[in-house]
Amino acid sequence: MNLSSSQAFGTDRPPVTAVHLFVRSLSPDSDGGRVEELVAQLDDLDEAIDTTVHIWGDAVGLEGPLAETPPARFVLDEVADFRDWAARHGAELVGFETRETACAFTDRNCRLLSLPTVALAATRGDELVGVAPVQVDDDHVTVDDLLAAVEPTEKRLVAQ
Repeated sequence: MNLSSSQAFGTDRPPVTAVHLFVRSLSPDSDGGRVEELVAQLDDLDEAIDTTVHIWGDAVGLEGPLAETPPARFVLDEVADFRDWAARHGAELVGFETRETACAFTDRNCRLLSLPTVALAATRGDELVGVAPVQVDDDHVTVDDLLAAVEPTEKRLVAQ
């Protein structure tokens, strides 16, 4: 894969210190073992890299009392950080779509944020330095691409 300058890798920056995997489910074989494979890859990362797996649903409400619960706020805050990172790097998040649907418990429509099956965020300290999946120019950066960039210690993510 050819990476654009927005996703350039170099050795002049400190290494990634944490990787956060966001998944819809940890149910065995619900995704053909894909999540289990990603979790195994996280386990193989350098010991100096903290890893976390977060579970989220297929969507989160953008309004109403449920949107104010701690789990919903966590997801919405993370996605807001992803969007900020993407805007600064000329990237577009993939799989994060706002949609309107009929609410199950009311007679009105509600707005939801659909979430991708898997997403990955890489940080250096408190700084978000990479998110996947994203689209940058003509390049689609997948979770695998970002994870591969984190794995070798000689490759470092460059935040612009």
